[in-house]
Amino acid sequence: MLQTPCRSVRGGEEIKTALVTGSSGFIGSHLVRALRSCGYKVIEFDYDLGCDVRYPVHQDYECDVIYHLAVCPLAQARDDPLYSIDVNVKGTVNILELARKTGAKIVYSSASSVYGTPDSPVVREESELRPTSIYGATKASSEILIRTYSHLFDIPYTIFRFTNVYGPGQVNGVIPAFFRSIRDNRPVTISGDGSQLRDFVFVDDVVYFLLRAFSSDVVGTFNLGSGRCCTINQLFDLCCHVAGKTVERVYSPGQRDERSFSAVDLTRLLTCFGEAPSTDLEEGLKKTWQEFL
Repeated sequence: MLQTPCRSVRGGEEIKTALVTGSSGFIGSHLVRALRSCGYKVIEFDYDLGCDVRYPVHQDYECDVIYHLAVCPLAQARDDPLYSIDVNVKGTVNILELARKTGAKIVYSSASSVYGTPDSPVVREESELRPTSIYGATKASSEILIRTYSHLFDIPYTIFRFTNVYGPGQVNGVIPAFFRSIRDNRPVTISGDGSQLRDFVFVDDVVYFLLRAFSSDVVGTFNLGSGRCCTINQLFDLCCHVAGKTVERVYSPGQRDERSFSAVDLTRLLTCFGEAPSTDLEEGLKKTWQEFL
């Protein structure tokens, strides 16, 4: 397990401030707790707190870094593309305008969905972006906007292309859906035939690199996953193993925008940060299952 890279705040040293969009969400709430435990000031910016990224930010915030995590997720983007573009693309522009005014660094949560269905078994940061979902298209568009703003206005940025983040506190996603069904002794529904490959990365590892991006001068775009893939069927079996029980599995037709997966190459992450996510999937699932007991 990676250890949280807290900086020591010495007497008289100015305490840095982070603004976190999507601060009440799954990853955002974990990040806010970690930032505060490290002695940083945190400004929470979340729809539940009356802050909407779809509109220009008129308040005069003073911050050193902006973590842009607010997002319209994949399932919602399927049902309401216009809303997802408002949140994920227009929202990114509004946050970039805030960064331009404050001089803050942008740390953006992108996704491996930007790759779509690649030709190669392993995707690298320079691989072609050809998303197969509205969600992936909004993430790719936001990346282009961030790089363009950086070029025009000298805004430093770090983009992390997350794979499938999981862990305690997650409400939506395949892992909490599996665990709820297993806990309640209900059949699990698997989309497609369950052979789809996915890379699951534990939320604590993700937060670790988000913190590293704040405390370092590293800029650029990085894949951020575990570097290990499993099928959805294998994930289900492992969830049952961790829970010590099993339930029936049933299969449903796959989604049109569901993509086949390629492993993500973590060479650039290792080169620039000197390490990669280390939490084993079974270990992370055990910690996640505790919330369902």
